[in-house]
Amino acid sequence: MATDGSGVIMINEATRSQATQLHQKVCELVPRLAALTPASLKAILTYAREALNLSDIYNSTRTYVSEKLLPVSDSVSDSGREQGQNFADKAYGLMQRNQQIVCQAMYAPGQFLLTSEAETAQVFQQGGVIVEQQGSIRGIQPDVFLRTYQLANGQPIHRVEDLALYSP
Repeated sequence: MATDGSGVIMINEATRSQATQLHQKVCELVPRLAALTPASLKAILTYAREALNLSDIYNSTRTYVSEKLLPVSDSVSDSGREQGQNFADKAYGLMQRNQQIVCQAMYAPGQFLLTSEAETAQVFQQGGVIVEQQGSIRGIQPDVFLRTYQLANGQPIHRVEDLALYSP
């Protein structure tokens, strides 16, 4: 992850309750985001994985957050501001993808390594979905894709194998 302030850590599929619990843990460990240390960040991510069972954690950028995500009203960052804590960062809090943005997706079967805009290459052991969203390329594990994406008409996607097939 970039250490110049442009990077963010995304924790996918958090419920409002999990986001609140995670925010409480952050508040317990640091008085403001600027005080985050490698040790406190590691403790927060361990808590997210182990106590809250949130395993889809990955790097992204502030640009991605500002251009493609929308804050959820009554989000945990709002409660932090109300409590006088310094968590007014626009890249912090409970967010959702802007539903107006349509992606192109294709399924790549088999094992592969994807190097794209992420700081770290993504490893796909048993296939993955490659998503293009306004010029940005990302890889998504098939099970996560099926839970978090839908067709442009709002219908669910039942099988990643029904997507366009990537063949090099």
